[in-house]
Amino acid sequence: MLDLRKAIHTYDITTTKQLGKTFGCRAFGKHELVSSDFDIVRQVLMKDFVCFANRTNFIAPNPKNEHNVMQNLLILKEEENWKRIRSLISPAFSITNVKKQIPIYNECSKEFLQLLDCYASQNEKILLHDVLSRLTLSIGAKCAFGIDINILSKDSSSPFLESAQSIFNRFDFDSPRLVIMAVFPGLIAWLENITHYQFLANSELEFFKKVVLEELERRSIESDSKQDYGDFFQVLFNALQSTSMDGTKSLSLIEMIAQSFIYLITSFGNISFTAHLVLFILSKEIEIQEKVRREIFDVIGDKDEVSYEDLIKLQYTNQVIQETMRMYPLTARVVRDCTRTTTIKGIEIEKGVMFSVPVYAIHMEEEYYPNPTVFDPNRFSPEEVAKRDPLTFLPFGYGPRNCIAYRYVEMVIRMAIVYSIRHFKFSSPSNTPVRDHP
Repeated sequence: MLDLRKAIHTYDITTTKQLGKTFGCRAFGKHELVSSDFDIVRQVLMKDFVCFANRTNFIAPNPKNEHNVMQNLLILKEEENWKRIRSLISPAFSITNVKKQIPIYNECSKEFLQLLDCYASQNEKILLHDVLSRLTLSIGAKCAFGIDINILSKDSSSPFLESAQSIFNRFDFDSPRLVIMAVFPGLIAWLENITHYQFLANSELEFFKKVVLEELERRSIESDSKQDYGDFFQVLFNALQSTSMDGTKSLSLIEMIAQSFIYLITSFGNISFTAHLVLFILSKEIEIQEKVRREIFDVIGDKDEVSYEDLIKLQYTNQVIQETMRMYPLTARVVRDCTRTTTIKGIEIEKGVMFSVPVYAIHMEEEYYPNPTVFDPNRFSPEEVAKRDPLTFLPFGYGPRNCIAYRYVEMVIRMAIVYSIRHFKFSSPSNTPVRDHP
């Protein structure tokens, strides 16, 4: 049985050492198979994807719920509904579209520099995660809706920032609401379906609903002008206006709201979290920080605008980001539900069994990464990467259901690092603790 007294990453490392790369347990009332055997993992995430297309969902969603934002997120959608929404929004995350967004990254990053300058001129310590989350949320709001939320100045705030901060506080694993949802998912789903109250963060989600509806109304009025805003919302707006072959809408209104919400929250939380860790580690690893700075000046110099091509050329900087994501992945596990009984490598996996890939345990495996607790960007040199199986590095998952926004995430992090390191030297107090887990 999964020991909830241990953090999941610790449990996976310890149990893998005790029982081997594949073992079974029970978690949240379900049978679970955990495996870091790459033959099994590749079969589950790629070759037999049809049997494992759904992510395990403890919220117990109702696919017909037209009121609940959380139940309509792409990451929680199942089978055909997931496939339909992913195909509709994929163009927003193409290389072509990410390239178009680069001027927005530059514009917001310049405001971010002014904010850092304000702290530096007054010789004040910086709460780095706060200023980075302001940067990434600003980028997200402009890329999603084309709007400026004006939070890149000292002591500034906005309902966007307050709602995003509040939602992330609710996702703390010590949050009583999150614990209740995990223990009683069916009951919470039933109550949400009956009352339309969103148990985790009702007021914050209602705020984001309001933002989307107001922008939808504005663009509907202006639709006769045939203006193409080129942002994420435009992709959703076009999908909302289209119909599928059976005459139904390609995208429902609540699905549009949900995808807008996750775009903003990913920008605010996941991207800023990783950028923060990179800069924090560089503040401890001064030699590596200087090497990153030299590469940035060699590639970009004093150019006023950083291009997509510039970001792609930053090989060592990207190695630093990848090593950070190895040591501190955004998720400790990739989890799928088995929807059809199947046999893989002699193991029968029954319908309803939860299959988990222990990402953190893989990232910290000595077999793939000698001295895994040591920060070493050279692990991700092209030569070293070529020696390893792609499944040894899973920050964005693997297979058809990998992270759809990985290009956007990578480019925003790189831009944040470029502007930060090119203009400032980072240091941290000698007594600042370093986390040893995600």
